[in-house]
Amino acid sequence: MEPIVYTIKDVAELLQCSESSVNNLRERGILREAKGLPGVRFNKKEVEALVGIVDEYSPLQYRKLEKERNNLLKENEKLKNTIRKITSELLVIAGEELKL
Repeated sequence: MEPIVYTIKDVAELLQCSESSVNNLRERGILREAKGLPGVRFNKKEVEALVGIVDEYSPLQYRKLEKERNNLLKENEKLKNTIRKITSELLVIAGEELKL
């Protein structure tokens, strides 16, 4: 399971800097310590946002987008079939007019 918080060491590895640099970021208020946890911990999303790693969608948002995509694919297929039918009918009408 992926952690939801980072330690000072984790943040230092992610930022490729020293642990004292991470402490400096914390002291300057750039990184906020997660409260109520043992030791010094940082919220994963906050750290990743600082680095520029941002999840675009939560699992719920992803499922919603996937459902919308599937609905659009179905609608697209219906529209294609309608266009085929209309095109076929127009070809029949055009063929009948050519016989006249």
